[in-house]
Formats: sequence, structure tokens, C-alpha cells
Amino acid sequence: MTQPVVKKLIENGNVTFTFPATDIHIVVSADILCATSDVWRAMFTRTMKEGNTLRQSGSVKIPLADHDPDAMELILSVLHYQTESLTSLLSLDLIVRAKILCDQYDLSHISNIWIRDWLRKQQIPELNTLDVGLYMIAAKGCCDDAFETAYRHAVTTFTPDFREEWPKHELLLSPEAVQISGMYIVRRVMLYLKLICSRRPFPTY
Repeated sequence: MTQPVVKKLIENGNVTFTFPATDIHIVVSADILCATSDVWRAMFTRTMKEGNTLRQSGSVKIPLADHDPDAMELILSVLHYQTESLTSLLSLDLIVRAKILCDQYDLSHISNIWIRDWLRKQQIPELNTLDVGLYMIAAKGCCDDAFETAYRHAVTTFTPDFREEWPKHELLLSPEAVQISGMYIVRRVMLYLKLICSRRPFPTY
């Protein structure tokens, strides 16, 4: 049996997130989790089993079978101020997956600042068709000016065959991807991409 890869984001952490499909264990602080998310605060301070275990044993191990381990590690690294190991340019796919989890844990008030910074490092004219779509999903709701820039770029550069490429992305097959920041942004972006194909002007609300 292989030993798990334990990633300690804080010394003496009392919460360990595990990912059954991998050997990764991420050790974090319940205090930090509670301070940043109402979802985690409810989990650890009320009579939920995770909170009961933490109070009785001093630590708790929580399996996250349906979570993306890379996206979760990214979020937890930001919350624990452990970002020095992050690459200067994160993939747009990873940013979008992290945004989905941030919505699940009510972290947009923190994550939007980081997402804006990560997106600023992307050069829109250099992105391929799929990445432009991912950029739009990541930007919508946290930096709408960047979203509009990407949209206008797509309107002027996309050819009709992009519709054959983008819908194949695995993100669109994920039920969790339907809701981001409380809105059906994936579906909305698909609508925008259809508008791009017809070269309609940018919609205003």
C-alpha cells in the first residue's frame, strides 16, 4: 500500500482533506476555514459529524470524493497564504475549476481578488478558442471588464467552426460547472458564444 502524499499548508493543522481517487492529503486549519467560509463555519461549529469529531478528537479527516484535488489545493493555498509555490501563469481550466469550488464554499468575496490577478497575466490574443471560453467563464461575475474584452476579441476573431471545438470541453460535462457564482454562467457563456457566431453586438443589461 502506497503512502499518501501529505501536503501541510500549516503546522499543527487539525483538518485533513483526502481525495479517494488519489494519494493526496491536504492538512489545513479549521480556524482559517471557519474565518473564511460560512459553509465551513457551519460544518465545524454546529452539530455536524465533522465538527463533533473535531471537538472530540482534536482533528478530523474529511474525504472529498467529488472534488478536484488540484483546484482544492489552489484554494486552500490561497487561504493559508501558501502561494509562493504557485506558477506565475495558472491554466484557465484550473482557475475555472477553482471558481466552481469557491462558489460551493461561499468564497467569492476572497477568490475574486485572486482570480482578477490570475486573469491579468493572460494575454487574450494568444489564447486558443477553448481558453477564450474558459477565460470568459472565469471573468464573469468577478471582473466584467475583462469578460467584455474577451467577448469582443472572440466576436472579431472566431470563425464559425469554433462551435465544434468548445462544447467538447470536459468542463461542460460536469454538473458542478453549471453553477458558478450563483448564476448559470457556463450556459450563459455558451449563449454568448452562439451570439459570437452570429456576430451580434455585446449584450447590455
